[in-house]
Amino acid sequence: MRLLIVLHRLAAGHAVYIVRFGDAGPGLPVGHSAPLLRVAVLGGLVAGHGRHQVSQLASVLRLLRRQPEPYHAELTVTDLAGGKVTVGIEFLVPSYG
Repeated sequence: MRLLIVLHRLAAGHAVYIVRFGDAGPGLPVGHSAPLLRVAVLGGLVAGHGRHQVSQLASVLRLLRRQPEPYHAELTVTDLAGGKVTVGIEFLVPSYG
């Protein structure tokens, strides 16, 4: 739910392009069979308009970094070919103890 809430907040002010959803790996509680979607990779944060590049990267990162607990996520920025950028949003597995 944390990921969906943060994506909803982000989509309120930005065009959000989700490249993929996923799970970061192990960490499910024992007996839990459904995958926890704790990761989203966002793309389309740098758009070309003629000769000019318009970037939402700084604004998106600022919003994501200002989220209060429990909505504060680990962020990974990856530079791709052609000046494109993706931002990975990952939530840690909540403790069940």
